[in-house]
Amino acid sequence: FEQTETTMQSAQSGADSSLELEDDALLEDEDEVGTGARSANRKPHFLDYDNKPPAGLEDQVVFPRPIPAATSSNGTSEEVIGRGTWPAATSGGAAAKYNGGGRQNHSMYGDMSEVCPKMECVYSLLSMLGSTNSLEMSAKFMELSRNRETCSALRRSGCIPLLVQIIHNDPNETARRNARQSLNNVIGCHPDDKAGRREVKVLKLIEQLVDYSDQLRDYSETESATTQPDPAEDPEKHPIAAITTLMKISFDEEHRHAMCQLGALQTISTLIQLDHAVHGANPSPAGAPKCVTMRRYAGMILTNLTFGDGNNKSLLCSNKGFMRALVAQIGSSSDELVQVTASVLRNLSWRADAVIKQTLSEIGTVAVLARAAMVCTIENTLKAILSALWN
Repeated sequence: FEQTETTMQSAQSGADSSLELEDDALLEDEDEVGTGARSANRKPHFLDYDNKPPAGLEDQVVFPRPIPAATSSNGTSEEVIGRGTWPAATSGGAAAKYNGGGRQNHSMYGDMSEVCPKMECVYSLLSMLGSTNSLEMSAKFMELSRNRETCSALRRSGCIPLLVQIIHNDPNETARRNARQSLNNVIGCHPDDKAGRREVKVLKLIEQLVDYSDQLRDYSETESATTQPDPAEDPEKHPIAAITTLMKISFDEEHRHAMCQLGALQTISTLIQLDHAVHGANPSPAGAPKCVTMRRYAGMILTNLTFGDGNNKSLLCSNKGFMRALVAQIGSSSDELVQVTASVLRNLSWRADAVIKQTLSEIGTVAVLARAAMVCTIENTLKAILSALWN
């Protein structure tokens, strides 16, 4: 018997492309008659070692893809923040070379004076990736992300995964806040294309879940000392609309890619863990409908995001606190929530590696599923439980 996962999977296909380069500029004419005649009639070429280049070519330095200087709202040019040391050490000599001797200055030189500091900042930041000072890194990220050009450079350098990691793993609240603002700046710098609008939409929905998770965390930490109201009982604070939209778009492959890139897995797993810590497996009647629905939609999202993706499975199973909360949901009185939770466990246990198997074993997944199967009376829920138990 071979158990397959039921969530839709999109096939990806790609085509390899090749680039042919031809260089005919240095080819010699084979129809010339005799070496002596060719050398006698041949005109001096500027590529010859013993000939000086023509005066017109002496100063023609071309830089690829010049980027214009950033301008402020009043039309004045702004100096790029974060100058480093290595280009600055040679910038003075280069400026003297091109400004002296009566040589012509091209407009590109002024553009490059703006490009170099921006790339300087990026390389300086990338050199800090091994640093443990997350607060300094997040502050640098936020400083660089204030400029559209540096936002593009940051994205190309692969800063998004690092920002997501700081947001969800760093204990420093200031570092997390800086990283969230930086991520918003980087994602929002190009909202004109379709992919950019999709990412902005997904990030806004994730931000709502992060805010609600922070409220749950604050409530759980201060519950014994104050009479702070439960966030689940406030309809304006509860993110039921946001998670409903995320659930719907998680059936689309492109939206799933954006969700995984922007930290939806970490956000939803944290949300389930905190909501379970505050409300338990069976929430109170006041907040039960929305809490159960929110967890059910969260489970559907996780089912879609973990289908056939070993990296996402490993990421979820690395959080044992979340995994314990997820397995505890099997004991919920809501059959729909039990069914969705069993579907997530079925996906996680399908072709699991050694680490995932060890995690599922440590939290007692098999015993919980076996007890749930013996008392379940709903056919679809029982099928999901038995499928997870079989895997």
